[in-house]
Amino acid sequence: GLSFNNKEDIIKFLCRNLKLLDYINDSFENEILKRENIVSTEIDNLIALPHSSFNTANKTVMGVIFLENPIKWHKKKVKYIFMLVNSNGFNTSKKTFITNFMNFISNPDNIKLFESVNNVEELIDTFANN
Repeated sequence: GLSFNNKEDIIKFLCRNLKLLDYINDSFENEILKRENIVSTEIDNLIALPHSSFNTANKTVMGVIFLENPIKWHKKKVKYIFMLVNSNGFNTSKKTFITNFMNFISNPDNIKLFESVNNVEELIDTFANN
């Protein structure tokens, strides 16, 4: 896992990497930070779901960071960050994925599975097999 001191550094890190891949534009990081200031995106089970209020990304993807140790996000501790990045084409398959993803992460037993995940392939397998 990676180490960061605060949510802003995590969001900047994810956005910098997504920008290098041309998945987001220059304004996306500010959109995420603005959204985070309006209402924190931390949820239960050590998870935060930072996202923009707008579907302005160049491509729909998910940025993921698993921290070595939890940090205080807003009021709650967070260890698993899933940045939701949506482009304009928000269709049924994306909606289905988000619904299934939210159901998965709302189950504390599923979150325990993250402890053994070491890479993206294992994360995808964890989602696919549970």
